[in-house]
Amino acid sequence: MAAGEAAAVAIEPATGDSALALRIEQRLRERAAMADETTALFYLARAYSPVWTEPARAEALLAAVEALPGHGLDPADFAPLRLRAALPAESDPDRAAERELLLTDTLAALLFQLRHGKVDPHALYREWNFTPPPNPYERAGELARVLQAPDLAAAVEAQAPDLALYRALRAELLAQQGRLAGG
Repeated sequence: MAAGEAAAVAIEPATGDSALALRIEQRLRERAAMADETTALFYLARAYSPVWTEPARAEALLAAVEALPGHGLDPADFAPLRLRAALPAESDPDRAAERELLLTDTLAALLFQLRHGKVDPHALYREWNFTPPPNPYERAGELARVLQAPDLAAAVEAQAPDLALYRALRAELLAQQGRLAGG
């Protein structure tokens, strides 16, 4: 997917807060050398406009993180306490930009792990021959599509593999978790 294609699926930029958009752009430039490009490409496609303007969206992200044990993933990988602290909107543009990027980075990482797993299969077995994960442009487009959905929790859940084997493994995992919780 080309850069222009990622922009085609981006959420329409919010109107108004150009100071926050500028701070988001500055933060992304400061961390460019050490960050995954997904978040930067996502914001570039939307002119750095904030996306986490509705409190319910941030709350849905936290709920999705807290539901990850049902997929065999560890919510601690996504700093749920830090996310919970970031739920209230910030009026200071610097803190608002940090909040914005924290939430977006978290969702991008969550989507990647949910869809492709936490472990790099090539690190375990050099001859791994499954399809490589999508590139940052594709992931930015996926991020935009998930954030466009009217129900973020459902959109995140829909990113889990839609395979009979995955559903069977997940059902067994949930059964085991239920037995452990029940004593």
